Amino acid sequence: MIDWIGLLQVVGTGLGFLLLGCSGLTSLASSRASVNHFIAAELQPLMPPASIIIPARNEADNLRTLLPLLRIHENSRVEIIVVDDGSTDETAKVADAYGAHVVEAPPLPYGWLGKSWACWNGASVASGSWFIFLDADTRPSSDFVERMGQLLRLRGGLVTLQPYHETPSFREQWSVFFNTVLVAGSGAMSWLPGRRTAFGPCAACWKSDYSAVDGHRAVRGEVLEHLKLGERFRGEGLAVSSAIVPDLLRFRMYPAGWKELMNGWAKSIALGAGAAHPVYLLLAIAWLSALLGCAMRLSDLVLQVGSQGQVEVGMAIVAYFAGVASVALTARRLGTFRWYTALLYPLFLSFFFGLFGYAVLRSYIVRRVSWKGRTIDVR
Repeated sequence: MIDWIGLLQVVGTGLGFLLLGCSGLTSLASSRASVNHFIAAELQPLMPPASIIIPARNEADNLRTLLPLLRIHENSRVEIIVVDDGSTDETAKVADAYGAHVVEAPPLPYGWLGKSWACWNGASVASGSWFIFLDADTRPSSDFVERMGQLLRLRGGLVTLQPYHETPSFREQWSVFFNTVLVAGSGAMSWLPGRRTAFGPCAACWKSDYSAVDGHRAVRGEVLEHLKLGERFRGEGLAVSSAIVPDLLRFRMYPAGWKELMNGWAKSIALGAGAAHPVYLLLAIAWLSALLGCAMRLSDLVLQVGSQGQVEVGMAIVAYFAGVASVALTARRLGTFRWYTALLYPLFLSFFFGLFGYAVLRSYIVRRVSWKGRTIDVR
């Protein structure tokens, strides 16, 4: 006799593969050939001069790691601009010590949000023919600028990267479902057709295209400025690409402790709650529901040992390990999550549901979140 509930749960776990795709380059290239071209082709020399613009608010510690990786003194064709956005730490001092061009952002005007204001001020003084907007907590490879230039030549428009998430500690494993759901809900990495969104931590474009869409000034009041900027590019008939390339750009999110991790993810969920594509959000909910169902059914059978038939028990075990495989393979697309994180996924899923509920409360009831000394209105 077929166990239809178990079969449906197994099928539901497969939604993770549809949402996150089989390749970190799925949405970056339109064909396997162009992906191979990007990976295998020799780097093309003599890209025009570039400007890397880093919005920074209280990012002194991150800049001490990031700026040496950008090799400021080794490439005269690249300028590094750090925009100090009202920091209370040594952000400006550290940036200057490493040779970056420090720009002090003026007081935030009415109608602007901090990151867009910082990016706009950096772009206003940038001399490069193309821009890279880069978050301070990212960790680029040694050939990051050259390969970003090649990507921009290949794709044009706005090229965005989601960094590959490094999670060396046990505490950071608890980020697994936050990371996967935020990317899955956008649909940016899915095999399925639909909206292709832009990622926020890293974006590259030609200066002329940035000016044509009016850059960050056009999205000055948007909480999720990267999504709206992508829409501006598409509105002008320009391409928008998104990808995760593990050997090109990484980051380590919220490594300082539990408070930072919980506040950071609560902020990210609250800000992004209304931005998820409805279709992909429903698929993500169905996926999580299937994972939860697999875990609950197996635990229920364990508690009722001896009272269930072999078919039901066998199917529950198969369904649970299908969930384990789904979590393991999708999480590895996004970061260095450990094998035990997938095996014990019900623990991490429960943590996700609890913090997600708190974040939704902040988003739809309180309507504001706090981050780095600023209160952000999420209406």
